[in-house]
Amino acid sequence: YNYASGRTYYNPNNEIFMGDKTPDFHNVSLTIAYLTHIRRNFTILYLALDNVLNRQNIFGYMYSQDGSQRVSTQPNQFRSVFVGMMINFSKK
Repeated sequence: YNYASGRTYYNPNNEIFMGDKTPDFHNVSLTIAYLTHIRRNFTILYLALDNVLNRQNIFGYMYSQDGSQRVSTQPNQFRSVFVGMMINFSKK
């Protein structure tokens, strides 16, 4: 579990410089590793899932030139999955 408090950002409509904050950042990740053998070689199987709860965290905001429109800055993907295998080849 990762947590970070909200980040300050510049809002051109606020009189206080860097006076606004984004929502808090929360991320729950899960990683599973399994150690086994394939033909007498140590093998590790990996499964990693990032952002299990699919929380749409916001890193900041971008404003239009006149400050009337706001777009949130978010990651390209909210959830990612990684599956991998590592084999240690050795001679016996």
